[in-house]
Amino acid sequence: MIEYGDMLTDINTILILLGIGAIIIEVVLGAATGFDLFLAGLFFIAGGLVGRYSENETYAFVVIFVLAIFYIFMGRRIIRDHLSIGQTKSGVDNLIGKSARVVKTIRKGRAGQIKIEGEVWRGGKR
Repeated sequence: MIEYGDMLTDINTILILLGIGAIIIEVVLGAATGFDLFLAGLFFIAGGLVGRYSENETYAFVVIFVLAIFYIFMGRRIIRDHLSIGQTKSGVDNLIGKSARVVKTIRKGRAGQIKIEGEVWRGGKR
């Protein structure tokens, strides 16, 4: 049985505290690390809990290692696919390479107009 004084220096408790610290840093940074610190914190907490209940520090590190390897090779891809935000072009960027019809020719001192995808755009001098 672990005494309270020993609990503060127990490696499993340290792993749990490191995990909590990583989660707090992630929350403070506002997910700036892409949730990596949050997940690493969960891995450390899970490892620390397994180590504490099994009373075997080796199990704690095995759990952390297995979860980290799974995340690196499988989890990141799954999370990235579900959280990816598509970049849609808008405004002028969306018009590059499209065909347009001239509505009003640009003349000296006058702006011209084109119609593209149902919208009329002005260009040239005003």
